Amino acid sequence: MHNSENNPDTSVLKTALEIDRLRLERSKLAIETRLKRKEVAAHSQPPSKSALSNPLVLAVLGGSLTLLTSIVTNGLTTRSNREASENSASLSLQSDLIKTFLTDVDTDTANDNLLFLVKSGLIPNYENNIKKFRKENPNAKPGVSSSAESIKTQAQECPPLNLGKNPASRNPDDHLNVSIHLGNNQLDPRAYGGWSGDLRGAVADAVAMQKLAASGGFQTNLFVDASSRWEFLSQWLDTLAATLRAGDTFLITQAGNGTRVKDQTGDDPDGWDENWLVYDQQVCSAQIYDKFLKFRAGVKIIVVQDSCNAAPFRERPKSGKLKADLIVVAACKEDQFSAEAVSDGTVGGLFTSILVKTWDNGNFHGGYNELLSEVSNRFEKNIASQTPQLYVYGSDSGALAAERPFATQTR
Repeated sequence: MHNSENNPDTSVLKTALEIDRLRLERSKLAIETRLKRKEVAAHSQPPSKSALSNPLVLAVLGGSLTLLTSIVTNGLTTRSNREASENSASLSLQSDLIKTFLTDVDTDTANDNLLFLVKSGLIPNYENNIKKFRKENPNAKPGVSSSAESIKTQAQECPPLNLGKNPASRNPDDHLNVSIHLGNNQLDPRAYGGWSGDLRGAVADAVAMQKLAASGGFQTNLFVDASSRWEFLSQWLDTLAATLRAGDTFLITQAGNGTRVKDQTGDDPDGWDENWLVYDQQVCSAQIYDKFLKFRAGVKIIVVQDSCNAAPFRERPKSGKLKADLIVVAACKEDQFSAEAVSDGTVGGLFTSILVKTWDNGNFHGGYNELLSEVSNRFEKNIASQTPQLYVYGSDSGALAAERPFATQTR
């Protein structure tokens, strides 16, 4: 069978056609937005107190188009892959619209913004859930939940962690290497104002990182969707902080939605908190950092994030100084989106896909700096508008960055 993908002229032509199609999509979206604005304005109720006059509208739409461009042009070679990626992009864009319009606004504005998004038809995949939530909770403020608003459903027992061996009976020179892998394609709508945060590839990313960890010698723990919740993660982190000692390694990977909100404590150097959206609530990076403070000196913590607005976990002077070493591998900068894409027929995070392929079952030669450099180079080839980041904190950050990625000790 003739493979047109190996023909450079055909490949260039296909790329040009895709670019032309994206220009048309951009024009179409601009026209539809203007029409929707006029249509909503014609009704008796004002569309929003801040949405239409707020520059966030243009910023979100512009960022959404950039994200769509990244995903659609991400080396897709078949019609089915393109359709799958575009559908994934549509869900991601709708999710980002909701998060942006409901963050840092008062109750009245949040309700108006939500009404505008529903009436304008910009969030068709979430419209029914939101209408149902508003009907059942007429006095509730829509929006992303805070740590104090975690939804408590029926009482659930925290799943136990697989540590691989009994910590109490291990020899002094035995080391524990434990990993936790979180993935959320779904969120609890009751915790997020009717929004379920639909993604297609977060669970697949968690599974991919679990396989990477297992091949590297970690005792792995996979928690996805309803089992990926702060109620449990908080207990797991406390358990590990009390159990792990010098020479032990803890790897935690997070795949799903992320967002950023104004820092409420004045303890973040850039004035923003980057948050993970797990099943039952939004988790502030400061909450996770406070858990990391409990880990002993000599313990190594590795964090891998494939979500929008990835947290750098900078040192917080008011909270205290970390005793453990910390390596943070992030899919993007704090103010960037993280794209989903199709790889080998599976929808997942573009960052996770490239990271796993670059690591190459442990055959990659080099340290974390080299790994992130190679991942970034591959991102440029995929025309993705996100920049992977590496943050290293410890007594010898240079030595940590030079370590073989995801290395463990056994004795």
